[in-house]
Amino acid sequence: LSFGKGQGYLSGGGATDRVVAGSSTSVVTFLASGLWYSPSFDGTDSSNTGTVGGLPDLVGDPNKVPGGKNINNWFNVAAFAVPQPGHFGNALPNSLEGQHLYQTHISLTKSTAITDRVHFIFITQISNVFNHPQFLTPSGDISVEGGNQMTSQYGTFDSLESGQVRQITFLGGFTF
Repeated sequence: LSFGKGQGYLSGGGATDRVVAGSSTSVVTFLASGLWYSPSFDGTDSSNTGTVGGLPDLVGDPNKVPGGKNINNWFNVAAFAVPQPGHFGNALPNSLEGQHLYQTHISLTKSTAITDRVHFIFITQISNVFNHPQFLTPSGDISVEGGNQMTSQYGTFDSLESGQVRQITFLGGFTF
């Protein structure tokens, strides 16, 4: 959105024009489904193939979490079981979905004329305006305590689309 004389918003002139002229704002929102990951189990070689662990059997609905889904209990561990000896598990790979992404970023820009050819531009950028935490997927391991818990957040230096913590950046520069 652009503001000031000759623009679409607050174009009345006078003191208002001096304050808002050369201002603009932009908003970007990223929405995405969660990352997919696989349930797993440790230990026994139930398939008799010389491997340890693998995909478990699906015996219930992993999305029906007693007490409701939260970061400490993301999927129902009781919906899975170690396969019977001589069998592979029937749970599908990448059948569990992590947290959905919802991130909004905003930018405010103000350009002020110093001379006809020289302008000063001031930019404020705010990433993750609503400060929604974004967690990595659980391990999915039904054999260990906490295999259904989200224990890590995305880091500060990940891309804007991956849910970093709120950051506010101020920039200034001259154009001529």
